[in-house]
Amino acid sequence: MTTNNKRIAKNTMLLYIRTFITMVVGLYTSRVMLNALGVDNYGINSVVGGIVSFSALITGTMAASSSRYLTYSLGEGVLEKMKNVFATVTNIQIVMGILAVIILEIVGVWFLNTAADIPEGRMYAANCVLQCSIVSTFVVLVSVPFNSLIIAHEHMDIYAYMSILEVVIKLGVCFLIRSYEGDRLILFSILWASASILINIIYAVFCFRKFAEVKYQWRIDGKLFKEMAGYSGWNLLSNTTWMLNTQGVNMLINIFFGVAFNATRGIATTVNGAIQGFVSNFTTAFSPQITKSYAAGNYDYCYSIVNKGAKYTWYLMFIFLVPVCIETDTLLHLWLVEVPPMVVLFVQLSMFESLALQSSNTLLKLIQATGNIKRYAIDVTIFTSLVF
Repeated sequence: MTTNNKRIAKNTMLLYIRTFITMVVGLYTSRVMLNALGVDNYGINSVVGGIVSFSALITGTMAASSSRYLTYSLGEGVLEKMKNVFATVTNIQIVMGILAVIILEIVGVWFLNTAADIPEGRMYAANCVLQCSIVSTFVVLVSVPFNSLIIAHEHMDIYAYMSILEVVIKLGVCFLIRSYEGDRLILFSILWASASILINIIYAVFCFRKFAEVKYQWRIDGKLFKEMAGYSGWNLLSNTTWMLNTQGVNMLINIFFGVAFNATRGIATTVNGAIQGFVSNFTTAFSPQITKSYAAGNYDYCYSIVNKGAKYTWYLMFIFLVPVCIETDTLLHLWLVEVPPMVVLFVQLSMFESLALQSSNTLLKLIQATGNIKRYAIDVTIFTSLVF
């Protein structure tokens, strides 16, 4: 137990260093991006991102399932079972990725060209952004098992280094497009997608070289697939609600208020995401131990981690919330060259939402570790669907 606590402390520290750097660079990147693209192009990018994110209704549920079963098999410690789980989840992700691409090429293209509020003369650029986002999404989805394995094995150092590398590359992309005389949005979408693809390729190469269970085979275990499908089916309910409350609301804002308010919500989401990323380090560091200790039958230790994680996460989120909500206007004007309308209110409301959500993360990880998520999924769907 002492060794596990030391590992959690070390991983938490690595994740804090990673998050501090990525938060600072990420926030500055958003400023440079908004300045380089302009409010309309920034809003278009947010709208297209919302369209692509709807693919998570199909693939996100399997991604959560993949992470749970990979970590659980690692806790059991049987190599052959680990290989079987990896092969199954990898092939499932490939199939889901192909399905997501087909749906986005049909539904996503239709929505963008018929229902979305895109400024005149920018439809071609918006379609270029959509195609780059679809390619990037497929690569990210196929890479889910590799990212899950790195966290399950608690190699937070690699996770931290790669995250820092990714934000630095994306900052470089934003600086590069500032000096570009052509259509900046098109160049931005191509380079942004390329950066994401490169990072996920590096993750895959690391896993193939480092972990014994990572050997690709075209094999899907029928029994395991059935079990994962049941798990994912209930998870789909809560994921659907989450998508409606995030990207669904983004689509409603675009239809009724236009891309300027999409930029407003995009800024608020960036601020909130940066703070959530900093606070959620506890959850990321604790999660593998929660699932593995539950799989090993060490319930007292498992429950102890869950309780500590929930308490510390709430305290940390509250520490950020108070100064940010009091000085929102000052912070935004220091950060941004051009502040979109009503962004102060959007940021403040999103902070209180996060306070509630972040406090329950370790409890959610415990529910997922048990594999019995039916009651949780039903309750979440009933209450949070009211937001949309």
